[in-house]
Amino acid sequence: MTSENDFSFADRVTKCVLGHYEKCISRRGKPRMEREWTLLAAVVMVKRSDGELNLKTVALGTGTKCIGQSKMSKNGDVLYDSHAEVIARRAFLRFLYHEISLVYNGEESEVFVLPASKAHNQCLLKNNVEFQFFMSSTPCGDASIFPMMPEDTFSRIGEICVNIPSQTNSLEEEQIKQTAEEPVAKKFKTDDGICESSCERLQFPEKDNVKHLTDSSFALAEDIFRTGAKCVPFGKQDTYEPGINYHCINALRIKPGRGDRTLSMSCSDKIARWNFLGCQGALLSHFLFEPIYFKSFIIANCPFSVDAAHRALMGRFETQAESLHLPDGYFMNKPNILQSSLSFADNKNNSKTGNLKENVIPCSTI
Repeated sequence: MTSENDFSFADRVTKCVLGHYEKCISRRGKPRMEREWTLLAAVVMVKRSDGELNLKTVALGTGTKCIGQSKMSKNGDVLYDSHAEVIARRAFLRFLYHEISLVYNGEESEVFVLPASKAHNQCLLKNNVEFQFFMSSTPCGDASIFPMMPEDTFSRIGEICVNIPSQTNSLEEEQIKQTAEEPVAKKFKTDDGICESSCERLQFPEKDNVKHLTDSSFALAEDIFRTGAKCVPFGKQDTYEPGINYHCINALRIKPGRGDRTLSMSCSDKIARWNFLGCQGALLSHFLFEPIYFKSFIIANCPFSVDAAHRALMGRFETQAESLHLPDGYFMNKPNILQSSLSFADNKNNSKTGNLKENVIPCSTI
């Protein structure tokens, strides 16, 4: 059960992020008022000192775009995934690299210390430091699929599509048809590596665990919030039937692109991976004694389901946690999932079109 203190903390983190956004990003770098929108994500460092909490935004990112597979480059000079959550994590890694360089150069770091013993030369996170991850909207993919309540009247929220017709465009229809007719590929390459069709090897939800929305939590709903992310080619696929059966849940998904499909996993899937392996990535792991996990995931005021967020970010993998045989220091992180009462002004559902004839579009600059 969410307590008043949870709301207070979520609001404090949100205020910290929104204040940093307003202060550090000029108006030229923000969406055009009443015409454009974007998504925001950030990492907030919390330091505990004498019973007080000191908050500082150490990484921030905005963005809604993802490169289609036809525009990918073999030269490593193109960013495939520019969703806000991914951009914020990249910025956070830069912050961690800077703090590590301070430690190894004998300077004071806000975050890390070297161990007192000489058993190893890897950095340790200070005991009074923890990190929270903020998102202005639910992450695309499984976390964005949940029942609509009667008061939900939004037409689109970020990458979440609501009340859209059950038919898809011609390109999507052709891709769905090919997926149904062609043999399931044994390997599928994404920007996160090679995925194999063996669910046991992937340690991802088994096919039987990927189900359509027939759970009791959906029984009273007539429709659901929808995500633009598509199911990966192997495993169960969305039926696109009207109402609550439009999507299946627990599925691994690929982000939507501008035209052709992408090869980037959804933010829900990427964040779920962080909850097992930490957010630091392979290279930084060589310099850290333990992985870095986020203490909380905080969502701004928007359509949101804590059950769907828990399912997507950790719950769908809980039964397989023990079989993963993670290295020492790694574990299944169970972060707090909180929602703030504050909203992000540049979210799509906060953009007021008034009498403008043109549609509100994703910001083209961020």
